[in-house]
Amino acid sequence: MTWYTMHAIPFVWAQARYVAVIHENVTARVTTQIRQQELESLFIDSTRIAKLGGWRLDRKSGLIICTETLLELLDLSPRARLTWPVIKSMISRGSAQVLIGAVHRAFKRGAGFDVQFQIETATGKWIWVRCAGEARRRFSDITGLSGILQDVSASVRSDIALDMERKRLELAMQISRQALFEIDIPSGDIFWDARAFEIHGQNPSAFTPNLRTLDSLLIPEDQGLTDRVQAFFESERRIWHEQYRIKTPDDGIHYIETLGTILRTDRPRIIGIARDITARREIQLELVQAREAAEAATRAKSRFLANMSHDIRTPMTGILGFIKLLQNSGLNQDQQSYADMAASAAGSLRTILDDILDFSRIESGMLRLEKIPVNVADLLSECTGLFRLSAMEKGVELVYDLAPETPAFILGDPVRLKQILNNLIGNAVKFTEKGRI
Repeated sequence: MTWYTMHAIPFVWAQARYVAVIHENVTARVTTQIRQQELESLFIDSTRIAKLGGWRLDRKSGLIICTETLLELLDLSPRARLTWPVIKSMISRGSAQVLIGAVHRAFKRGAGFDVQFQIETATGKWIWVRCAGEARRRFSDITGLSGILQDVSASVRSDIALDMERKRLELAMQISRQALFEIDIPSGDIFWDARAFEIHGQNPSAFTPNLRTLDSLLIPEDQGLTDRVQAFFESERRIWHEQYRIKTPDDGIHYIETLGTILRTDRPRIIGIARDITARREIQLELVQAREAAEAATRAKSRFLANMSHDIRTPMTGILGFIKLLQNSGLNQDQQSYADMAASAAGSLRTILDDILDFSRIESGMLRLEKIPVNVADLLSECTGLFRLSAMEKGVELVYDLAPETPAFILGDPVRLKQILNNLIGNAVKFTEKGRI
């Protein structure tokens, strides 16, 4: 597109009227003007989006000339008249000295400044702003200042929230007594916070943590940390979990546990937490020792019960044998009754001893089941005979009946079968008030 200007000049010559036309190609000039307007529009849009306003302070009058964007930031009307005293009155009390001092130094020494403070807008809203400026000179005299004012409330709120999160994290780490670490895998350098130096027993001013120096703190059995880090990096795992033992300056041994994750970026690194688990390991060791002591005591008790039960069971067998002989020696009715009761009591005692012996064998893992021929009729007769007197005293009839198809002998453990039948018959006699069992 080509732009022209045309000028028409009327004139009279030889009693005739004429018009002289002069035209000029002004394409370059118009293009420059259009470009200038576009740049000005872009500048205005940019400052509005960035919430950035420009200002100029006249030293002598105190009058401030500013852009529309700055007036909008302060919720002022486009016709508002700003002066240095007005601006000072809008700044919070805690921030006023920051700006006043910066302006004073700029007027006195010509120093530039870049400060941040809170200011109250015309609508009563407090915002955080960044103000940067520099001196304006006329010859050697400083005649004023010019600079920018930017709304940074969102950034400040974000920084405050981030700082609060950091403080919460530091407090949580302090309470949990955990440390932060970061391993730069390519270089082997390690970042430790103060707690990490503490649990490793090192002075930050005298110890530079890296994989090599950390490995030197480990006991010989746990060394090789560099190789383990490299193997972890080359694997597909994401979670780092490592425990090692370190030698402390006082020749003690501390257990350290680290837990983290790998960040596979341009500079891969492991970030995580570390904690001293020495106390926990000592408690675990004490629990293991206490369990082993309890198990040893249980085994000793079982052996004692087994020995005592066996020692008592041997003479009880003799007592039962002699009572059996006594029962078959032609006693009168009363004597026979006494002998039967003695036989019943001795049988019950032997049953208790058998149970104790089996219990001790179960605890010590020595219980073995036999598999020998057992006479079913004799087994039932012996078991019911032990409880017949007790049943008669309660007026309860105790009998057993074998079905014709029952085999005379079965394979099993006679002692265990007798224990089972004695428990069943004993409970039946105990809880049956009348009738028949």
